[in-house]
Amino acid sequence: NSTGSLNTATGSSALQNNTTGNNNSAYGLNALSSNVAGINGVAVGFNSQYYANSTASVWDNTNTSIGFNSLRGSATPSVNTGTNNTATGRNAMQANSTGNYNTANFRFVIPD
Repeated sequence: NSTGSLNTATGSSALQNNTTGNNNSAYGLNALSSNVAGINGVAVGFNSQYYANSTASVWDNTNTSIGFNSLRGSATPSVNTGTNNTATGRNAMQANSTGNYNTANFRFVIPD
């Protein structure tokens, strides 16, 4: 983190690449790991928003994700430009990269 402010990160590699992003909260292994300049993102859980947009330009993330792999995004972080999404649950909106204003809830059920 170079000039970013008001960020909270808990967990290995959480907000690892953040340099100028502000007002982000990342809790869990790799949460918001690729974020560089995004602001207002909330990621809770293993790999939650793992591949967040990695461009150096400020972008208003405003995504909220809670759960394993939620809003993980494309493996090419620079193409993940979706905003104003809410994803709760394991793998919720895992592959979303450009979708905006979506809500997804997913409950993973283990068969008997």
